[in-house]
Amino acid sequence: WRRWHMTLSGWFREYVYIPLGGNRKGLKRQIFNLFVVELLTGIWHGANWNFICWGLYYFVLLVIEKNFLLYLFYFFWIEAFPVLRLNLICCLLKPLGDQCILWCLRPKA
Repeated sequence: WRRWHMTLSGWFREYVYIPLGGNRKGLKRQIFNLFVVELLTGIWHGANWNFICWGLYYFVLLVIEKNFLLYLFYFFWIEAFPVLRLNLICCLLKPLGDQCILWCLRPKA
C-alpha cells in the first residue's frame, strides 16, 4: 500500500507541476506553473467559487513564500535565527486565509 499510495499534492507535483516544467524554466514559468497547479487543486476540491478562491489564495501564499520572503528576510532571519524557517510565516497565514475565505464566501441563509 505504501508503495502505491500517493497524496494529492504528490500527484499534482508529479503529473502536473513537473510536466509543465516545474521551476526549471525561469521565474515567470514557475509562477505560471504554480498558478495552474493551485487552480486545479481548488477545482478538484469542488467546482464552487470558494474552492477556486481557496486554490488561488494558496497560489498567492506560495508566490510570496518562494519569491519575496526568501529574498527579503534572508539576511535578517536566516543569519540571525538559523533554526527558524521562512515557511513558518506562511504556516501562520494559512489557517487565517482558510477561515476568511470560507466565512466570506459562505452561503447566505
